[in-house]
Amino acid sequence: MEKLYQEHQNTTVLLYGTSYSGKEDFIRTFIKDKDAFYYRCRDISPEEQKRLFLEEIRGRFGSVLKEESYEEGFRRMRSKDGSRLVIVLDEFQFLARRDTEILSALTSLKAKKLYPGPVMIVLAASNLSWVVRDFDETVGSYRKQINERIKLGDVSFLDVVRTFPSFSVPDAV
Repeated sequence: MEKLYQEHQNTTVLLYGTSYSGKEDFIRTFIKDKDAFYYRCRDISPEEQKRLFLEEIRGRFGSVLKEESYEEGFRRMRSKDGSRLVIVLDEFQFLARRDTEILSALTSLKAKKLYPGPVMIVLAASNLSWVVRDFDETVGSYRKQINERIKLGDVSFLDVVRTFPSFSVPDAV
């Protein structure tokens, strides 16, 4: 991740691992001395998700938003010293599964249409089954925006079996 952070182009990383993979500690360590915006998505309605996301932006950046949209939220983000801004959307599956507006906003963000400085977008998920089976379908063409997919931790036997619920255990293995 540090190597990707050092690149001059905008990057998007899909970071995933099971609930016990240490994902949160890894993210916390990675953003420790960086200018970063962290938002943990929740399993709530799209309207409530957007409201909480924008509330977090208002609190972090002291911004007044002209409209209630993800794009406007990204427009109001600023790096304190002009360094690369790291934007972490943890538990991204809760947002992506219910609101495609975020994918359009992330595409514009990466293309420097919303934020003029360099950004690194980290989409983190602990639902291994969703990442393996449904991520590409859920995000559609946005999957082409992913520069790197990083899996934390080893996959356990139960993770493999749970990834393929319609298969018998021998078939899943």
